Amino acid sequence: MKNRTMIAHDKNGKEMTVAVRNALPVDSPCARYTGYKPETLLLKKGSIRLKGYMPLPCDIILERDVPITLRDGVTIYTDIFRPNDDKPHPAIMAMSPYGKEIGSQWLDDTPNHAGIPMEATSGLQKFEGPNPAYWCNHGYVIINPDVRGAYNSEGIILFFGSDYGRDGADIIE
Repeated sequence: MKNRTMIAHDKNGKEMTVAVRNALPVDSPCARYTGYKPETLLLKKGSIRLKGYMPLPCDIILERDVPITLRDGVTIYTDIFRPNDDKPHPAIMAMSPYGKEIGSQWLDDTPNHAGIPMEATSGLQKFEGPNPAYWCNHGYVIINPDVRGAYNSEGIILFFGSDYGRDGADIIE
């Protein structure tokens, strides 16, 4: 991978040069990316994603690969889990560079499932993200964006900093 630089901004808005490199290619086995699939699915109450996980406590709508255009024209993709109704709901956004994909393979990779009983999770959560089954059942929407440069999202991946924060504000808006 070729390293290069980009302009970023510090907390006072001052420009600075930062070394960057490309993210892992989406076709790498380590990426565990299931592919770009814009679709809306109804996940039915009582269904079980994988053996050993909890049954879903409610119907959940999953909107996959929803495009969001950021302030500079970069398009990123988001998965949205929401209760199956037409009511407004508060949202929890889990923004990270680890991928928005459903699947608790990250927990499965850790000894003893990281101390979290499989039956306490639905398998819909992303790495270090909230369990959509729990939160949708309590009236929340879960928003899992692939940040800029992650998987199919455009741009150069950023880690933290004020530009990362501005991207978060763009997603919320």
